[in-house]
Amino acid sequence: MFVCPECHVNLSREQNVLGVFWACSSCGGRAATVSMLRKGLTREAVNALWLGARSEFAPKRRNCPACLALMAEVSLPSTIAAQKIDVCTRCQTVWFDAHEYERMPAAPPPPKTFMQSLPPDARERYAMLELEAHRERCTKEAKEPDEIWKYIPAIFGLPFEHTRQERKELPWVTWCLTGGIAVASLMAFAGGEDVFQRFGLVPAKVLQSGGLTLITSVFLHGGWGHLLSNMYFLVVFGDNVEDLLGKMRYALLILLATLTGGIAHSLSNMGDTTPCIGASGLISGIITYYALAFPHARLGWMLRVWWRIKWVNISARNMFLLWFAVQLIGVWLQLEGFSRVSALAHIGGVAAGALFWTIGVWCDRKQC
Repeated sequence: MFVCPECHVNLSREQNVLGVFWACSSCGGRAATVSMLRKGLTREAVNALWLGARSEFAPKRRNCPACLALMAEVSLPSTIAAQKIDVCTRCQTVWFDAHEYERMPAAPPPPKTFMQSLPPDARERYAMLELEAHRERCTKEAKEPDEIWKYIPAIFGLPFEHTRQERKELPWVTWCLTGGIAVASLMAFAGGEDVFQRFGLVPAKVLQSGGLTLITSVFLHGGWGHLLSNMYFLVVFGDNVEDLLGKMRYALLILLATLTGGIAHSLSNMGDTTPCIGASGLISGIITYYALAFPHARLGWMLRVWWRIKWVNISARNMFLLWFAVQLIGVWLQLEGFSRVSALAHIGGVAAGALFWTIGVWCDRKQC
């Protein structure tokens, strides 16, 4: 499903005599392919759009509704239509705000084609084939990282974003939380086991210090690898979720994921005296919300099989499903005593992220 670059809601599939396009019921915008526009607009208008989008001076501000790459903003001359149109050069998708398409110069009526002579059900099947072909073109992106720094997390088996979401504001909550966790964890490294016992989450003493260990345990990590991997996921995915939710709602999501993750771990073994530390439950909630809010975002991953390297390009939704399946296996290993990793804390964070997203969707529909 395509996503509106203005409202961030799913677009509805519609069809007219020219073919299939995608429309936003909220703002009235629509997305269409360049090939479809050549059927309905003058050649001069379509060529001006495409040449303007290929210019290196064209500003890029919005994400493509199909492949989420940044679209070029094309200013058309007054002789054609004095307005600004967003064009994606990667998948050849064009976005029109409300009433922009109607102001474009229409092409002369085409002669009756073979498609028009077909019965409606045959035209529908042909349109679906054309749509599938367009989706395939949208997903044919470069699988290797497009920036040098992304090779670093890829080497360590971490996913990276192929197409980053454009932010409206700086993610101060994410940055401050990351810095606070990093500083607290580094100080705890020097304090040793006593710090973990005092501030970590001990299921047998879950109510010690008034239950504050549910929160303080998030700021502790067991080593450099544990700390750096968690902070990477928090920074990469947290900034987009914060920008979408806003500071206050994002902070509520963090608190909810922290508490549900800690409670889920504690309920698994109330008599355990081993302290649980780390921000994995919190981050699981953020990752879940990211996958639900940006299901079509493209993530890259380096798969190593012996000496061979294969770059995998996968949607955020499918990556989340794979990760969630691994967590379910981890829950079984944890309950059987084969693993000390708290997969149940991850599941608690997932529940918080899914609940928060569901409530948000319900409120948007009810306009609450």
